[in-house]
Amino acid sequence: MEPGAERLLGYREEEVVGRSVAVFFTPEDIENGFPQREMRQALESGRGNNDRWHVRKDGTRLWCGGTLTPLWDEGRKLRGFAKILRDRTEWKRAEEERTIRTKDIERRQRLYDAVLSNTPDFVYVFDLNHRFTFANEVLLRMWGKTSDEAIGKTCLELGYEPWHAAMHDREIEQVVATRQPVKGEVLFTGTFGRRIYEYIFVPVLGERGDVEAVAGTTRDVTDRRQAEEQVRHSERLHRAIAELSTDYAFDGTIGLDGTVRIERVTEGFAKFYGLTLDEMNAQGGWGSVIHADDHPVVGRTIERLLAGQIDRGEVRGLRRDGSVKWQAYLTVPVRDGASGRTVSLYGAATDVTAQRQLTEQLRGQAESLAAILAATVDNIYLLDKEGRYRYVSLGGARVLGLEPGQMTGRRWQELGLSADIMERFDAQRKWAIETGEPQRHEVAFTDRAGGKHHFEYTIAPVRGEDGGFEAVVVVSRDDTERKRAEEALREASTTLRSFYDTAPVMMGGWRSAARTCCT
Repeated sequence: MEPGAERLLGYREEEVVGRSVAVFFTPEDIENGFPQREMRQALESGRGNNDRWHVRKDGTRLWCGGTLTPLWDEGRKLRGFAKILRDRTEWKRAEEERTIRTKDIERRQRLYDAVLSNTPDFVYVFDLNHRFTFANEVLLRMWGKTSDEAIGKTCLELGYEPWHAAMHDREIEQVVATRQPVKGEVLFTGTFGRRIYEYIFVPVLGERGDVEAVAGTTRDVTDRRQAEEQVRHSERLHRAIAELSTDYAFDGTIGLDGTVRIERVTEGFAKFYGLTLDEMNAQGGWGSVIHADDHPVVGRTIERLLAGQIDRGEVRGLRRDGSVKWQAYLTVPVRDGASGRTVSLYGAATDVTAQRQLTEQLRGQAESLAAILAATVDNIYLLDKEGRYRYVSLGGARVLGLEPGQMTGRRWQELGLSADIMERFDAQRKWAIETGEPQRHEVAFTDRAGGKHHFEYTIAPVRGEDGGFEAVVVVSRDDTERKRAEEALREASTTLRSFYDTAPVMMGGWRSAARTCCT
């Protein structure tokens, strides 16, 4: 071995001379016959090439690109092989990281595609020439066009009225120039009929902060606008109640500075707070019955109302008796028709104290379950298709004389576990994955200190994202004491049975002796 190979693999020349080249291969490659396969390839084609994991003297792995070349003497007699290795571990790990990132990106892309394909809103993107570069399925249906017919076209080319197309052209240019969103509302006639649409255009910025495109979303607000035009105050309250299962409904005014004054409430308000509307206003208004820590939440709601947006939230209400209750609320802004400014609001609230308490209870139960799992006497293991340990409980590792960190990511062959036991277990694991059927088994086990144990264990398959079985979970329990008790019980039973078998003979002898004595 030359010095570079010694540094790479950790062996001195005298430690490997005369040994098989398999010493550098992983156990799984040795099991699959890769060293012999590589030598056959070298003999047949003049060299054997492969990129794979190799093993250093200290047991760590490195990814190498290797070439194996046969060495011949002058008489064409094989003298041996020369192997050249190039350490490509960093490249391999970077490649694996890229693969993981790529899969994550692809998963996210599938998620985004599913969301965009199923949302009722129109989602689209313009390039800087005002041409559509993306349109989701529902927008294509509204146009009555396929993606090939729509992508690359401008609004005018897609049949928008000239004034409408020109308005969007100006708005796109405004977004590009200011890098700020633009909102609007417009009537449009498509395959869904003549509808009122609310839309927003936002800039898509590149790495240097330049606007590369303009993205937009559009929502059909026809029903909402018609409802706002047709209903009066009482109908507004019914709408709030319909949108959220409530304990009380309310309405009021909102000033330019965001000051809210609640003017009307339903009967449930007094039941929730334990005081009337007049009493609340007398002690300082809405803010006086909201927990101080939740005032920022209410502040954000007011900001959204002033912006003309519906808002939802959860805050704590302060009752007359000093107790605290959680409430979920919905608020809807009402705009002045002339100025477009939000001048009033209406909404509804419901008591969610019980749900909050249940959530906290469930969180506590989850934490307790985690603690129970950590403290359970059962030994728990999760193994993947290749037989690598992906999770090992503390007890599960220590019963084998190891720590969880030593086992995670490795196969049993790398851990020095008994082949007599583990080969049977491997077959059981593979059968569970192939059939999807759980199994129950027992095994006798001698630990590293020489102690003898008996375990019963269950192997259950675990499904992956594709619906197939990709792992198994193993739960084992040391039932040595039970086995010993059963054995002691069997011995006692045998002794007792022997006694009963001999009892008649003993009793007959006793009666004969008794008659002799009495006569």
